[in-house]
Amino acid sequence: MPRCRAHHPLPLLDPLEPRTLLSSVPTIIGTPPTAGNTAPTIVAGGAATGPLLVMQSPAPALVTQPGAITTFTTLSATVTNSLTVAIVARVQSANANSLPQGTVTFSTTAGQLLATLPLSPAATATSSPALGQVSVALPLSLLSAGTHILIARYSGDAFHAASTSNTVSVANVARTIAAVGSPIGVESHVTVFDTATGHVLRSFDPFPGFTGGVHVAVGDINGDGIPDVVIAPGQGGLPLVRVFNLVSGASFRDFFAFPTSARGGVNLAIGDVNGDGAQDIIAAQGPGGSPLVRVFSGRNGLMIDSFNAFDSAFRGGVSVAAGDVTGDGLADIIVAPQSNGGPQVKVFDGLTGALVNTFFGARSSFTGGLSVGITDINHDGIGEIVTATGAGALPQVEVFADNNAPIGAFLPASQFFTAGLNISTFDYNGDGVPDIVVGSPSGGLRPLVFDGLTRTEISPFLPSVLFANGSFIGGFAD
Repeated sequence: MPRCRAHHPLPLLDPLEPRTLLSSVPTIIGTPPTAGNTAPTIVAGGAATGPLLVMQSPAPALVTQPGAITTFTTLSATVTNSLTVAIVARVQSANANSLPQGTVTFSTTAGQLLATLPLSPAATATSSPALGQVSVALPLSLLSAGTHILIARYSGDAFHAASTSNTVSVANVARTIAAVGSPIGVESHVTVFDTATGHVLRSFDPFPGFTGGVHVAVGDINGDGIPDVVIAPGQGGLPLVRVFNLVSGASFRDFFAFPTSARGGVNLAIGDVNGDGAQDIIAAQGPGGSPLVRVFSGRNGLMIDSFNAFDSAFRGGVSVAAGDVTGDGLADIIVAPQSNGGPQVKVFDGLTGALVNTFFGARSSFTGGLSVGITDINHDGIGEIVTATGAGALPQVEVFADNNAPIGAFLPASQFFTAGLNISTFDYNGDGVPDIVVGSPSGGLRPLVFDGLTRTEISPFLPSVLFANGSFIGGFAD
């Protein structure tokens, strides 16, 4: 069947509001005192939204204007979770009837622009001077790992002079975000957490009442620097793909990847196939449908590629993964039969769509299907393909070199476990090499993590046991 490339917007659906669990990781440190200034005072509280850190800034400079004196301070406020840090900037007028107008720009002292927002009235007692305020939850993904000095600048207006705040120090750490979707037989649920700390960032039910399993992937879909969670139902559900922003918790893109008659589930992968800086969504049909793979732009949601991974008559479903196999810096598309087919692995160039590699990911007589992933053991920028056996076979995970030669295999479960495996590959432990995360669509296997280099189990998987009878897992590393 000829490949086709199309650009068709797909319908959006009303999003569901997820339930939220909050936690915190970043540290906020006050500016050291200087001569003539008041030392910072940090007061810790126990609000339900996380630790409350309130900093008394050094005495601000005063700028005299006819009829008004403007002071400018920056206060650190609630750290809402390990993805954002909340900053509050206030512009104060000495004249209770003169409300400051204009904007506040947040940046680092190194010159990195973070946000520019308009002032709004601050809630104060009637006897207090008029205040304008900006509150912003800055995504920590905008900042590299390390300590950053933040500063706020007020634009000024017709009655108030421009001014600059004191500084606030934010310590940011590199992090890996993992999402776990419920297995077959359990009501739909997704849990998102920080692998370094185990802090749960989001927990929600994307498809109320559905029990066919939830497929997940994590990455920066729209290129805004914030990790997003992509989800789709397993067998029996509508082919609906939903994309959730981790900071707001809201779904910002919902679309049908295939005709609504396709009820075999949607298998997911994400990767930047065209080099525009946004992670594109790769969707493949599950069992019962044609072996169709479609690619949707992360930037705008348009379908940018569509092709049959195998013979059009094949109905066993398509497992899919994405990563750079050709060494061009762009994500390629790796596929294998999900069930009822030989262990043929294929690699398609993500940009051109050309078939660039094919090999057997298990013994040639095996017909139970494969799950696929990609790692980079030798740091050469060219991925090594990982496969895991489906139902009815020895539960084996195997890694293949660039030349398709097998370079390591292991059993993540007892040899008597035959319910089938699914895998996801991402840098779980932060050592720079994608690790192999093993789950099962059903059948009593807790999530397991194996080091990408040594292929030994990393313990524990946090949270320790999410779904005792299986799971679908995806992840994203800064």
